[in-house]
Amino acid sequence: MIRSIDKALEKISYGYYIITAKKDGRMNGLTVNWLTQISFEPPLVATAISKDRYTHQLIEASSFFLVNIMDKKDWKILEKFGTTTGYDRYKFYDVEYFENEYGLPILKNASAYIMCEVTHILNPGDHTLFIGRVLEGVVMDNKEEEVGSQG
Repeated sequence: MIRSIDKALEKISYGYYIITAKKDGRMNGLTVNWLTQISFEPPLVATAISKDRYTHQLIEASSFFLVNIMDKKDWKILEKFGTTTGYDRYKFYDVEYFENEYGLPILKNASAYIMCEVTHILNPGDHTLFIGRVLEGVVMDNKEEEVGSQG
């Protein structure tokens, strides 16, 4: 038996997500793996984002974020959004995307996306926890098959 907080935390399974945000014509995205559903009614999800990230600023300013749910096979896009900063580089160059009615970027490679409006912001440590009410959920596997939408 190995007693190690770090080693134990490494055993938590993660998904592959790219969070996008936009404010005043400026958009960005970043790879995250801290995302969880926290309520069925109302439908709420939470994500934790480092306070020094450009996307963090855009979410804070706009009160909206979009979760692009990616497949592991899309590692090149995940790496692009996870290894460069939006302060230095426009990450959407050579990435196919479209925008929803809020102007938020949806990656064409996403298997699904979840559109959220921020309802709570918590600052428990070196990351901010954004809790968002799910406004829309769409599965992209069948290209635009809508699976849920709430006003």
